Amino acid sequence: MLKFRRLTQNELKSFQKQFIEFLRKHNLNQEDWNMMQRREPSKAKTLIDIFSDMVFYSILSKSPCLERINPKEFKSYRFLESKVIAICAKIKADSPHSFDKNNLNEVLGKTLLNDNLEVFKAEKDFDNNREQEMFRFLNDGCYPADESNFELLADWIS
Repeated sequence: MLKFRRLTQNELKSFQKQFIEFLRKHNLNQEDWNMMQRREPSKAKTLIDIFSDMVFYSILSKSPCLERINPKEFKSYRFLESKVIAICAKIKADSPHSFDKNNLNEVLGKTLLNDNLEVFKAEKDFDNNREQEMFRFLNDGCYPADESNFELLADWIS
């Protein structure tokens, strides 16, 4: 049963070398794989599903944080073993500043100094396992990140 989702054809192409190695570990060469796709498409899809889960698990297990950014709000999530800690920096509506990936630190500094920034922190225990929770956040528009922005925000509110 698929834990995450099947990789798209474009995503699968970007992991082509890893997929070929995965097929080799299952004793399948290119000819065998092509034949399986023609004669047993459901079995081929099952192998793609298994590989897809491995890829997502590998990415998510190595990512300490996820982030989401829009012009007036930046959220950073740190995923621990059994809970997520969220820090949200929200620019007041009447502020002329807005966030983007390239100006995050600059806008955080300017809005904090001008009292145009609200910062909130919350935490929540997981309903599922860590990687499944992270995947849910990915589907909601987050992207993998290192801990630097989370640490920056955490320092400001502590």
